[in-house]
Amino acid sequence: MKSHDLNAVMKKQADWVSEDGDAEFWILDSIDDGRVWMGRFKGTSPWTCHPDADALIHQLEGESVLTVRVADTNTQQVLKPGQIFVVRRHLWYRVESGDLSLQYGTSRGETLHSKLPERTH
Repeated sequence: MKSHDLNAVMKKQADWVSEDGDAEFWILDSIDDGRVWMGRFKGTSPWTCHPDADALIHQLEGESVLTVRVADTNTQQVLKPGQIFVVRRHLWYRVESGDLSLQYGTSRGETLHSKLPERTH
């Protein structure tokens, strides 16, 4: 067991950086068969799904819009600093941020990414 200084972690090289450099993620620790992560980004993420378990997202800095696809309907939630959101297993979601945003979260099991078609209803 150990604590993690999030400010110190962000000074280290990220574990993953997007090709365009607009997103960087650090894996802080493992939890059961999952991971605890922190991500700093701007722009729109790919559609993401965790089929094995729910995922927790905690908005630390900035503001983002979380879009969740339920059946063929997209629902949106604005996340502001201090807010959390639980994405239920099997649901597809994406995160959009016009300015730099910082999130912390946990997810377990497999992570899927896709380019789902847009829905307007």
